[in-house]
Amino acid sequence: RLQAMLRDIGAGWAADDAYREGLHTVLVILPAREQHTLGAMVMSGWLRRRGISVCLRIAPTEQELADLLAVRRFDGVMISVAGPERLEICAALISTIRHHASQGLRIALGGAIVDLTDDLRKATGADIVTNDLSKALDGLGVTLERRLKTSIT
Repeated sequence: RLQAMLRDIGAGWAADDAYREGLHTVLVILPAREQHTLGAMVMSGWLRRRGISVCLRIAPTEQELADLLAVRRFDGVMISVAGPERLEICAALISTIRHHASQGLRIALGGAIVDLTDDLRKATGADIVTNDLSKALDGLGVTLERRLKTSIT
């Protein structure tokens, strides 16, 4: 029920179409077999309230990511991972993103895994590893100057 409420609350956020208007766009990914979808939805809401257009993908396949990256432009990617058993899946997702995205697209990794595993940057290929959303945005290059307020319609 909480997820349904979040979808209803967020349905009118103007930030979801912001990529057409020059605002920042972030791809948020929850890898396959992750079960903390509520956290990813809360994070997406937090980003949208700051005027960032969010494309949330839960358990995307490599082909789905390749297709998405072929038609959309993103300023950064955020991946939320709970446990170390998802490291291989996460590394494969990051490899796919690097192969299909434009040069310089930065990837942030966060979630419960940050406190459970050492040297995640090396293990996954992520650029930023943090559970602090503000630090993640800074690491992705999503700066305050380009953020605009969103409106709820």
